[in-house]
Amino acid sequence: MIPLSMGLSGKMERLFKDAAERERVWKFINHYSHNTTLMRSIIIPDMSECQSVVRACLKAVLDWDSDYFQDLEREIA
Repeated sequence: MIPLSMGLSGKMERLFKDAAERERVWKFINHYSHNTTLMRSIIIPDMSECQSVVRACLKAVLDWDSDYFQDLEREIA
């Protein structure tokens, strides 16, 4: 959505205006995307936190580009 070569961190700042929410999403995606051990690979993350992060990401998409978000909704409906 943000085709600039500013790295994910810079893009996160543009998508998530709330610093606490941005940090929560950042920690979640970094913690669960780097499965360096077998045990960490099979552990299911806290589903309530996962749902909260997905909601925050969807809200960020909606706030960034509501037309794009509505297109996504139509595709999955």
